[in-house]
Amino acid sequence: MPDMDDELKAHYRQGLHARIEALESARQALPEMAPEAVERVKRTAHSLRGSGATYGFPKISETAEALENSTEKDFPGALGKLIEVLRETVSEGQKSKTTVLIVEDDPDITHLFQARLSDPARKILFVETAEQAQKILRQESISLILLDLVLPDMDGRRFLEILREQPHTAGIPVFVVSGGLGKQTREECLALGAEAYFEKPFDPAVISNAISAKLLEATGSAQEPCQDPLTGLPNRAALKNAFPDMLEKTARARQPLSFAIIDIDHYESIKNAYGRSAVETVLKKAAAAIGESLRSEDFVARWGEQEFSVLFPNLSREEAAQSLDTALKLLRSKQFRLKDGRTFRVGFSAGVTDVTGERPLEEVVAEAGGYVYQAKTSGRNRVVFAKGPEETINKKILLAEDDDLIASIIVHRLKREGFEVIHVPDGVSALKAAKESPYSMIIADVKMPAMDGFELLTELRRDSSFNSVPIVMLTAMGSEKDIQRGFDLGADDYIPKPFSPIELLARLRRLLKRQ
Repeated sequence: MPDMDDELKAHYRQGLHARIEALESARQALPEMAPEAVERVKRTAHSLRGSGATYGFPKISETAEALENSTEKDFPGALGKLIEVLRETVSEGQKSKTTVLIVEDDPDITHLFQARLSDPARKILFVETAEQAQKILRQESISLILLDLVLPDMDGRRFLEILREQPHTAGIPVFVVSGGLGKQTREECLALGAEAYFEKPFDPAVISNAISAKLLEATGSAQEPCQDPLTGLPNRAALKNAFPDMLEKTARARQPLSFAIIDIDHYESIKNAYGRSAVETVLKKAAAAIGESLRSEDFVARWGEQEFSVLFPNLSREEAAQSLDTALKLLRSKQFRLKDGRTFRVGFSAGVTDVTGERPLEEVVAEAGGYVYQAKTSGRNRVVFAKGPEETINKKILLAEDDDLIASIIVHRLKREGFEVIHVPDGVSALKAAKESPYSMIIADVKMPAMDGFELLTELRRDSSFNSVPIVMLTAMGSEKDIQRGFDLGADDYIPKPFSPIELLARLRRLLKRQ
């Protein structure tokens, strides 16, 4: 086990990456550097002069002093020498080398990252697909992932979800890099657990510095991949990890097992009205209220940005719903006060279902999510655990899709969940149907005869009566230009083919809940 001196040296070495980046940028600007830029470099040298020997690297102090005191003539050589010494120092710590995995199928961007991120103490791995990334993640210890959203084999958002669900990858920082896919996509990626989101075209130096800072932050501190840092609760990966064991134990004891999804009501409105700090306070207090109201054996986890999940061993869905009713009353009794004196209260909508037989967790989550949606559409601030006449979903969806097979899959899944679905095979028919009857949502394929999805989207957004109607585009995998064009024309989301029917349903519900 390394002693304290070794840990401090490793931390110091990691911090040198940012200094090397800054000094290299300065060297590339020679000889036209402005006097203030030269002064900034000498201030950096002054800092390194003081810290180098302190951390056990006297050579850094010597070369930094030479640069700080250099004349205009000697400045370029002294700068180059300091960079060389810093790189050598970093290289000496290669046994603690960090590994960055870049998931990107554009060779030009890959080449750019290779040139910018290359470092003696940093191992860079490149893959083009999510499948290749998963293989690497099983074989290597990865320190950070740089992820493009549009991949040949999977939507990057879905891959981000998978990374956060797996215990061995849940704690790895993920930086998303993608085209201008809109504010909603950015917010969704951050909600799914991305550390940062960068849009193309981007400044390579900004990403490089952000990576160096993040790797430095992680140095010397063990990650807690199964804990949510904001609430202190277990995260989604932890619940997925606990689910099989709890299912086996309750089945062996012939006890019931229930599962719930809890969704904070009016979350987007609170965030927009009061800001990020307010919603973070809401989430912390909600987590505390839920934990205070439930039993010690109940497994509570942070599931999404505004969602929690609970496993209830030895409780039926009715009994679990009663426990959540108590938690809801406790949360509703709390008053949130802002610095300016304004106050507000918060509730949640929850769905509870039985965990029976061999159903995978994905199906259990989908059913609980359906009950959450019912709770939202029937007034919020309630717990739903069974369908009733008054809770039946009554939302009408227009589907424009010329592929009969894909259309049948979507129609079957949505009708099974209680939606009314009208299917038309082309954009012209979709435009006519949309103007003849009100719809809660429109789903349109990009490639259709007569009028394609973009033309349909353009026509619909020209009509103010469709301003509040969510429009979702179906697109072929890997067509990033199509995705960006769709957002520019007013699409609310995109779903790449092939897709999971359960994932499709979750995305549609997410949009409908915002209405």
